[in-house]
Amino acid sequence: MAGSIVHDKVQPFAQPVPATVSETVAITFKPRLKGTGSPSGGCKGSHLGSQIYGRAAWHKGLWAIIYAWYFPKDRPSWLFTEGQRHDWANVVVWLDNPAVENPAMIGVSPSSINYLEDGNNHGLHTVDITWKSGGEFQDLIMWEQLTDSAHVALNNTDFGGRAKVPFNDADFILNLQNAWPY
Repeated sequence: MAGSIVHDKVQPFAQPVPATVSETVAITFKPRLKGTGSPSGGCKGSHLGSQIYGRAAWHKGLWAIIYAWYFPKDRPSWLFTEGQRHDWANVVVWLDNPAVENPAMIGVSPSSINYLEDGNNHGLHTVDITWKSGGEFQDLIMWEQLTDSAHVALNNTDFGGRAKVPFNDADFILNLQNAWPY
C-alpha cells in the first residue's frame, strides 16, 4: 500500500518536454478544465498548481488519449448525507493517427458520475472541458513520464468508493472500452 499525503501538500509534476510523438500529440490536444465555482465555498484548485494525467494507446484502430484529473474533495456535504473525498474525472480523446502531420480528432468521450444515495438519484456530475477558449491549462504528465514511485502509488492506492484511477494498469483498457464512442 502506498503512503498518503495531505491533499493540499501534493506537488504537481512539471510538464516535461515531449520526447515522443505520443507525448507531443497529447500536449497538442490537451483540454482545459473549466471551473465554474462551487456552491460550497468556491474551490479554486491547489495553491501548488493542478495536474492533468494522461495515458495513450491504440484501441480498435484509433489512437486514444485519456486525460484525467484528481479531485481531493468531490461532493459537497450539504447536498448529501455525507461528503465524498477523492474522485477522478477523465475524458478520452480519439485521434486517427498521432504520427501524421495533422492528426484528426475523431471523437471525445467525457466521463460522468451518477450519484445515488439511499436509492435516490442526486444527479449527474460531468467533465466540462474546452480546448479553444475559457478554462485553464494544467501541466500534463503522461504515464510513461511518471516516476516509478508514482506508478506504484497510482496502481495501489485505494481512494475509496468509486474513486478509481482511470489510467492505471488495472483500469486503463477497461476505461477505453467503456469510452468507445462507436
